Amino acid sequence: MVDDHGFSADLSAGTAGNNRAIQLVIDGMKMQPCQPSFAESRDAILAADRADYAGADECRIWQAFAKRGLGYSAVAGSNGDVTDGTEAFDVPPACGVKIDPPRAELCAPNSAQLDVALGPLFDGAVNLSTSNLPAGLNASFGSTSIARPSATTLTLTNSAAVTPGSYSFQVQGSGAQSYASTVELTVAQAAPTAAALQSPVSDATGQPLRPDFGWSAAANAFSYQFELAADAQVNTLVYSTTLQSTQLALPRGLSAGASYFWRVRALNGCGTANSAAQSFTVGAVARTLLVDDDANNPDVRGYFTAALDSLNISHDVWDTTQAGEPDAATLANYATVLWAGGHYGSPAAATEPALASFLTGGGCLVISSQEYFYNNGLTPFMQQYLGVANATGDVGHAQVTGASAVFGGLGPYSLDPTQIDAGYAATDSDIITPTLSAELAFSGSKGNAGVAHDGGRFRSVYMGFSLEAITSAGGRKNVLQKATDWCNALPLIVTSAAPAAAKVGKPYVHQFTATGVPKPTFSLTAGTLPPGLALSASGLLSGVPTRAGTYSGLVVAASNGQNPTATQSFTLGVARDGRVFVPIARR
Repeated sequence: MVDDHGFSADLSAGTAGNNRAIQLVIDGMKMQPCQPSFAESRDAILAADRADYAGADECRIWQAFAKRGLGYSAVAGSNGDVTDGTEAFDVPPACGVKIDPPRAELCAPNSAQLDVALGPLFDGAVNLSTSNLPAGLNASFGSTSIARPSATTLTLTNSAAVTPGSYSFQVQGSGAQSYASTVELTVAQAAPTAAALQSPVSDATGQPLRPDFGWSAAANAFSYQFELAADAQVNTLVYSTTLQSTQLALPRGLSAGASYFWRVRALNGCGTANSAAQSFTVGAVARTLLVDDDANNPDVRGYFTAALDSLNISHDVWDTTQAGEPDAATLANYATVLWAGGHYGSPAAATEPALASFLTGGGCLVISSQEYFYNNGLTPFMQQYLGVANATGDVGHAQVTGASAVFGGLGPYSLDPTQIDAGYAATDSDIITPTLSAELAFSGSKGNAGVAHDGGRFRSVYMGFSLEAITSAGGRKNVLQKATDWCNALPLIVTSAAPAAAKVGKPYVHQFTATGVPKPTFSLTAGTLPPGLALSASGLLSGVPTRAGTYSGLVVAASNGQNPTATQSFTLGVARDGRVFVPIARR
């Protein structure tokens, strides 16, 4: 950094290389997550460079980390284990020798041509070479010596002499600096056969929201394109990816009770082969999702499940340590989400848009997290969806008392997080103050301790303390009972606009929509629809009107048997089609 940007003795106002280095470390510390791994700290410094200096020194930073084993391919492993990391000394392809495309798929005896360019770490001319080529393959450069910004080509020939299989070889650039990039290569002599789908079995039912898929290895296949769709023709894709493995853990949630179709396309350089599509159906889920975000440090799930079980509240559990944080598609299957942060956990900033989508769809969110504000700061999501005006971290409430219509009459309850684990700090709970549109949910010994927000189509509760820190099981049960009762009382909201006017003899379609889980059904509870129109349980008003007129006093109700019913009153006008018939005189 000093070589590139100079040195300044002014440590407070200087802008030289040493100032940049210090600033990047400081800003990187602000951007890294709690309990970061070495790789996460590296990534935070790189992110700081992009934010502060538009990534001007990104490759230099990668070079420094790569020299110490934290290169582009390094794997940090788990935060609690110093033995499961994997060191690497490479830099990203964009910083070293850039190969486009980085993967070549040959069908013998065909050849392939790759573009070769130099990344910004190279100064001056370099000599290009290859190493670890598979036996029989020939490689030649258009020019063996280039300098930035010039580029050249790499041509691969004589593939007929190569044993079919998967290979990797290196393209080396050597000069004042030396870097290499790896090229992945497959060589085939015949198209692949079709894979056999194994799991889920055909027409399987009761599948989880994120199924695991498996299929047999196809002869001559080097990769597979996995396709998941909502239709038997596999046209309406829900998810698609290409991978080398014959197993896939779906990285996104599906809809409870829905049927899906999947297939696998075997691939190599000579062609493709599709498996037959198979179907499966996702099972039903509980109305409540408990998000276990404690990272088992310590494990506090039992405090929540014991309270929920004593209240006879059926619930599913989502463990973020095993599956990461739930996405919007997963959350949409539930009416209430209870987020248990434990000692350090909270929704990540990247998950807040998914939570916003869940709430906008009519969900209810209850967050127990003493470190949410510490981890994320005061975010727009907290302000808009949780009703937080401001917060003060780590005040250490000794007790909390319920407030407002939601939690009024509860407590006071003593808080002692050290009863759970000696590692809990008694000072970690926060002051959480509501906006004017929200209300105080809990007052603490040091100030406001939690907020409740009724957003009309959603509700949320944010406790700036750990629920499990309440010393009495009865207190924890009472808090969850009040929270879930309030969530269950959230009325459905019809979200579609009133139907537009219709015309006699013209096809008419209007879709009613409403919030709520499970999805509500629709019915006409007052008035009479125009002749020719009908309303389905899914909310589709359709048909061809046969009589003009103004049809007033119409009321459509949305209900799901759980939340209070929503209604929409409207008047539907049906106009004549406006055509004028001119008689034709006969001769």
